[in-house]
Amino acid sequence: MSKFLLLLALLSLGCPPTSGGDTDTDTDTDTDTDTDTDTDTDTDTDTDTDTAPEHLTPFHEACAGALTMDPIPTGSYAGDLTVATDDLKPQCSASPNDYFEDALGKVEVPAGHIMVVDFNIPKGDGALFLSDGCTDFGTCLARSDNTAGPEQIAYVNTSKTNAELFVALESYSNTGAGPYEIDIATDPITLLPAAFDTCPDATSATPLTSSDGGIYHGVLSPYVDNLNLPESGCTNFITPGEDLFIPISLANGEDLTVGLSEFGGDGAIYILTDCADPTSCVDGDDDGGGVEDAYYANSTGSTVKVFVGIDTWNPGALDAFQISLVFGP
Repeated sequence: MSKFLLLLALLSLGCPPTSGGDTDTDTDTDTDTDTDTDTDTDTDTDTDTDTAPEHLTPFHEACAGALTMDPIPTGSYAGDLTVATDDLKPQCSASPNDYFEDALGKVEVPAGHIMVVDFNIPKGDGALFLSDGCTDFGTCLARSDNTAGPEQIAYVNTSKTNAELFVALESYSNTGAGPYEIDIATDPITLLPAAFDTCPDATSATPLTSSDGGIYHGVLSPYVDNLNLPESGCTNFITPGEDLFIPISLANGEDLTVGLSEFGGDGAIYILTDCADPTSCVDGDDDGGGVEDAYYANSTGSTVKVFVGIDTWNPGALDAFQISLVFGP
């Protein structure tokens, strides 16, 4: 039988000829389309939305990201403000338009702790701001823009609940941005057992003694200005800002060394024999940042009461502080 007649016979019986095209087309199209499209689209979209920009991690570009993020754990981080955007003009600054590229992050300060933040743009000029909201930083809990070098701020949480706050990393002027380093640390605090707003209260209070030596923390903003040292006084600067007094009793032969850590603020420390008389200052220090020190040795032959004053050269120049009281010999 010829090939033509055989083909006609097969068609009349309803047996279509076979081919490889039908099987390959059905299998390849269904399998490839479903698998590739579903897997790639879902995975990439979810991951990118939830993470901070790589050049700022763990910080975010703007307030929207900072509001929804988890608090940044304590530790050291690095990033680059060069490729960041300008999303914030901190309104608590006297010159908010002086700041450009920035980053925002959420932090948490446990109850009864101090948080210290150190920030530096080695080849630029940065500034640090701390607020309880991230929209415009209209009210700052701490800020530092003292030099073109490292900046430091601190916050003392004296409450019984954790404090959720926002940190802004700013570059000063349009040339201050660059790679940065930041360190966030928290430690438990010990509040000053005796600190008074007015001299009469400090005079009538039971003074601290050599058994009370140690390191203490505090916040100066609740106090008001009561004593102003003259520019010719023992700190060489006027002190028209907030101040407080710590009464201390020294036995004959005892001495006292006090050290004030300012955490980016600018305070003054001094020792008075009469807290109502600025000319009774026996030693003081106001170097404009870092740690201020004062010393007094009692050689009067009897026990004396002195007053340690923590003060500021300008209202609002110092808030969170740490003070050490070291008794000798």
